[in-house]
Amino acid sequence: MISLNQDTEDLLSKKIQISKALIEGFFFVLLYLVFVKSSMKIHLGIFFFFLLISSTSIAGKIDKAFACLKELNYFEAKKLFYESLKKKEVPASYGLSTIFYRKDNPFHNIDSAYKYISIAEAGYVKMLEEDKAKFALLGMNYDSILQLREKIGSFYYLIALSKNSEVALTEFMEKYPWSKENQLSVVQRDSLIFQKAIRINKSNYYDSILKNYPTIKYKEELIDRYELTFFSEQTNSGTITDYVRFINENPKNKYLPEAMDALFRLETQSNTIEDYARFIQLYPNNSNIDKAWRKLYALYMVEFSDDRVKKFKKEYPNYPFKDDLKRDQDLSKLTLYPFKRGKLFGWMNQKGIEIYTPEYETLNLYSEGLALAQKNGLYGYVDKLNNVAIPFQFDLGSDFINGRAIVEKGGKSGVINRAGKYILPLEFNELGQYTEGLIYGTKDSLYAYYDLMGKQITESKFSDVFPFVKGKAKVVIHGKEAFIDSIGSYISEPMHKEIFYFNDSLLIYRDSILYGIKTVRNRVVLKPTYEYISPLSNDRAIFVLSNKLGFIDEQGKKVIKNMFDLIPNYKQLCIFHDGYARVRIKGKYALIDKLGNYILKPDYTGLGDVSKLISFSKGKQWGYINLEDKSVSILPIFDYASSYHYGLAIVDVKSLQGVINEKAKWIIPAIFTSISLIAENFYLVSNGAKYGLYSLSGEQLIPLEYDQIRMLNKDLLLLYNGDDMHYYSLMDRKLIQDITKNE
Repeated sequence: MISLNQDTEDLLSKKIQISKALIEGFFFVLLYLVFVKSSMKIHLGIFFFFLLISSTSIAGKIDKAFACLKELNYFEAKKLFYESLKKKEVPASYGLSTIFYRKDNPFHNIDSAYKYISIAEAGYVKMLEEDKAKFALLGMNYDSILQLREKIGSFYYLIALSKNSEVALTEFMEKYPWSKENQLSVVQRDSLIFQKAIRINKSNYYDSILKNYPTIKYKEELIDRYELTFFSEQTNSGTITDYVRFINENPKNKYLPEAMDALFRLETQSNTIEDYARFIQLYPNNSNIDKAWRKLYALYMVEFSDDRVKKFKKEYPNYPFKDDLKRDQDLSKLTLYPFKRGKLFGWMNQKGIEIYTPEYETLNLYSEGLALAQKNGLYGYVDKLNNVAIPFQFDLGSDFINGRAIVEKGGKSGVINRAGKYILPLEFNELGQYTEGLIYGTKDSLYAYYDLMGKQITESKFSDVFPFVKGKAKVVIHGKEAFIDSIGSYISEPMHKEIFYFNDSLLIYRDSILYGIKTVRNRVVLKPTYEYISPLSNDRAIFVLSNKLGFIDEQGKKVIKNMFDLIPNYKQLCIFHDGYARVRIKGKYALIDKLGNYILKPDYTGLGDVSKLISFSKGKQWGYINLEDKSVSILPIFDYASSYHYGLAIVDVKSLQGVINEKAKWIIPAIFTSISLIAENFYLVSNGAKYGLYSLSGEQLIPLEYDQIRMLNKDLLLLYNGDDMHYYSLMDRKLIQDITKNE
């Protein structure tokens, strides 16, 4: 497409003006000659005749130009418009701008189009009204001028937009402020600036944007990002020193609470009484000071007793919640147990005397001074005075732990505190349990973690999650497993299908079917060439290669070659305990030490767990070997024998179980269908229909007459016998039952 440049246009315009001047000069010379040689009357007539011819010529030329423009005769139209510029500047400029704007002719030039439409727009207001009316008939009026200018502006907007730069868009806005695309340019430019700022993501860049573009549409978000990146940059190392400095130097930063929270977590990450006491002393103005006091108190109250509260008050006289102390002190003196009469539950004391009349459909033990109860189909919480502490309003509920309980209503779950206030609203489809002060939950299909105060510490982005253990939790995102810390930062990035800890500093990882070992910072220690690797135990870990089992040390070095058979549950049964591991080779069991030396040669059809006296079998019967001298301590006379714990072992004789000591003397006779160790110091026994309890010394503590016995906590058993419900205190070795039932 051909376009005239600006110099050519100006030269052509000058030539046209000179030609017009010569013609007009010729007319006036001729007029003068006639005037001198004729009468005055004839002179005047001829004078006005020539003026009329001149005026009609100009008017006819501009009309013809518009006619040519309408017929798309751009060459003639352009020529005529140029010739009319001096006398009819506005319509001629409008016509030229139209020609230069259109793309269906060789004269298309958007800069020239803008030049002449600007002349037309500026000159229109000076035109005579009769001229405005006349040229309106030819299609030119102020609206058409503005419309053409808008089209030209739109053309410039597209040019600026195609450059996709803040400079081009800014120039467009400054040069064409009247354009209807001006606001679009602002949005586009601000968006480009914002996106660039996000890519750079530096606080000083955000600051410069805010200073250079004070009216930018993303101002609030830029301010927020500035404060966030500044906070991140200032605390990048994650040290206590960084957070303390940030808090002291930036008291108005939006992320000051996050800094205070991070400082609180760092200073109290061991979750000890000493941590919280030190925090309270060092940071009295921290927003977590009340939380620190309550955490200190919760840790201190390992037992909910009057004596414990008194001791706490003496050691921490500045505790700010003195009313709570008095309340807890009063309530701690009450020891109550739920009992059942008919279909309802009430409260009785340790002597089995009714304290509060049965009125609840279900009733839990007290936990942190409150008990979950059900009434009229709904759950609530009552205190030790049987007062309703939290109204009956929930479909389900849990016991209080760390001052928090999970409740459910209308198919949604939430978390409340002991005052019944929501820490997490009833918005969750699923909630886990609090571990290490953190809980996971999901409102749709993705999970996030929340702290005890209800603050969300991670994004809702995990497809699967696990509880926190020792300050870290496994998560799954996009099918990849990772570990996060208690503030939601990745300890290990989501890179592998499966990961778990080898030891405190190394990870076992799997991408397809093979396992390897790497550091949390992704330095490979062992390439993924193994069929399985176990976590380290006793400085040794299982590895499987070619369907055979061997052992590696804490550095991943092979110390015992893969020569052993894979047995059912080998991941649990073949790990090292007390310096020994049970293995099988060629169908026979053996016991090896950490160097792979045989402690017990592969002569056994069965070996029990590692202990001083380890059970063994060479055929059908089981006996015991003393690992100290490798001698048979007890001959194989049992149908089955488990290894010793606490100097005792459970053995089978003719399908019945009993307990023997290290001298093979019967502590509990072999008359039971099952015996299991519970609460470490007691044996739960059963004849297949009823249950009872024995001590380690063989004393019968609970007769064999209960349908069910289960542990409520480490000190209390719940006993069911038909509709009767009793308790047994392991500490006091005493049966607790409702003595008023039959009165």
